[in-house]
Amino acid sequence: MNNIVPRFIAIQRKRTVIAGLFILTAGCLSFLICQKPVIPFAIFGAVIFFVLIFKRPSLALALSLFIMQDFFSLLSTDTFRLPGMFKLRDLVLVALFVPLAEGLFLRRRRSAHLFSLPVAKAILLFLSSVVFIAFYTKFYYGAPWDLIIRSGRHLLYYTMFFVTVYCLGTEQELNRFLKVLFWIMFGFSVLYIVQFLIGTGIHLFPHAVRIVEQKISSISVTRSYVIGKRIPALLICSLIGVFLFEKKLNKASLVFTIGMAIFILETILTWGRAHWMATIIGIGIAFVLFAQTHWKKFFKIIIALFVIALILSFFVGFSNVGPSDSPLQLAFARLHSTYNDFIMKTGTYGYRLTLAKEYLSGVISKHILFGVGYIHPEISEIVRHLPGSTVTNSDLGNFNILIQMGLLGFFSLIVLLIVFFKRAVFIFNTTDNGIHKGIVWGILAFYIGRLFAWSLGTFVSLVDLVPFAMSMGIIEAVYQIEQRKASTALNCEE
Repeated sequence: MNNIVPRFIAIQRKRTVIAGLFILTAGCLSFLICQKPVIPFAIFGAVIFFVLIFKRPSLALALSLFIMQDFFSLLSTDTFRLPGMFKLRDLVLVALFVPLAEGLFLRRRRSAHLFSLPVAKAILLFLSSVVFIAFYTKFYYGAPWDLIIRSGRHLLYYTMFFVTVYCLGTEQELNRFLKVLFWIMFGFSVLYIVQFLIGTGIHLFPHAVRIVEQKISSISVTRSYVIGKRIPALLICSLIGVFLFEKKLNKASLVFTIGMAIFILETILTWGRAHWMATIIGIGIAFVLFAQTHWKKFFKIIIALFVIALILSFFVGFSNVGPSDSPLQLAFARLHSTYNDFIMKTGTYGYRLTLAKEYLSGVISKHILFGVGYIHPEISEIVRHLPGSTVTNSDLGNFNILIQMGLLGFFSLIVLLIVFFKRAVFIFNTTDNGIHKGIVWGILAFYIGRLFAWSLGTFVSLVDLVPFAMSMGIIEAVYQIEQRKASTALNCEE
């Protein structure tokens, strides 16, 4: 028994040395054999990524989120363009499945167990409908496979649930991932705030969808349309949950408070009314349903956050307005305009409502069961018979699932959401760890709110779908970790 630990340490050191030599050799060879300057770095990065998958899966998972969110608009996705129809994020997804596939091949119980989980079964059911619609599109329209895959492959990223649960198999890996995610989004939020301060003259996000001066109420402000800008709101919800249910934060409370302040200001500066309303509604409903007994603490947190947001907003100025204006004042004005748009059916709300009626009446009336399928805009002979210049529209959000997959896809998604929320509530009620309980509460709050903002595309858009699949995986990983700890404690007592 005494020889097991030294032997294990020796094996780990040997593996680390071999991995290091492998990285060094691959790097040298790539510089020698490649002509394009970016390819050696890509090969070098790929080797490091594979080593991380086996040595530090939580870090590989965090890196994959960065890549799948299009590098948070900091790098161009064309930098590492792959030949053919596949993209770098597709390759990353396949790579993440390597250790999981290895476990299945070796018949490890941990790998096989993943596919028997309730959420896993619901995801597999949804993906079955995705595959069915792909074949339906092929045989109904005669569309080429490459264009079908390009139009529907984003839904396959629901499989991130499986790799998330697998990569976060221990409490150490889970904590490491959460810490890395916190600091990544902290840095992102700081950049986002600085971008607002400096205006459109300099682009800190050189590959943003767009960074423009946009009129909000009576003045113009900088709006940055970058990938990943909604994730900080998810962290706000989770941090509120941690403050609610964890009694002993000690030094971490200061770090969390600073992080919360930065995330709140970043969320305000997105100027996304649907995004704001969904977050506020989600937090309110989650409190009423799951945290009523903590109402004193909850209102203290909300008041503290409001004061922090108020103070920070006065430090962010505008070049074309007086000193009395602040982002928080504009936020209130924008929320008021949301109410007016909703009542009068005008503005962006009215536009999206009209757009949804046009698409749903023109498409679903003829394709009610299976939708129009995965029709790529390049298939002009099919597209011209459908409403709009393209088959789907980003302003329609989650309604796109009804357009592409009809009632089959819509009800498959509804089943998945029901199973997810039911499972999340069960795990929330069973866990005793304050931090874990807070994280689960925060995820519940965030995605409950998204049910009231169907136009955001939270469950069908690739950039929002990946965090959703990973959030489902985090909740399941929390449950699996606590079950193993309870089982180990029981065995020790016996």
